[in-house]
Amino acid sequence: AAGFLISNKALQQDLQGNQFVYVIENNTAQKREVKTIALIDKKILVSGNLKEGDEIIIAGQDKLRQSSLINIAQ
Repeated sequence: AAGFLISNKALQQDLQGNQFVYVIENNTAQKREVKTIALIDKKILVSGNLKEGDEIIIAGQDKLRQSSLINIAQ
């Protein structure tokens, strides 16, 4: 199955039940809707508007909104 394996910490859900992740684009958080395909250990296989190499945010998403400026902690 084609898709992207992401950390279960990355997956968010809005009030309508839509699943999404935030990716980093030009130092801002961009919301991308995804659909869960399968659970594999502590990772989730998803499909959606993601591409190879996208940096997915896995901490602090509850404080983010679309296009929020972000600081990246190393």
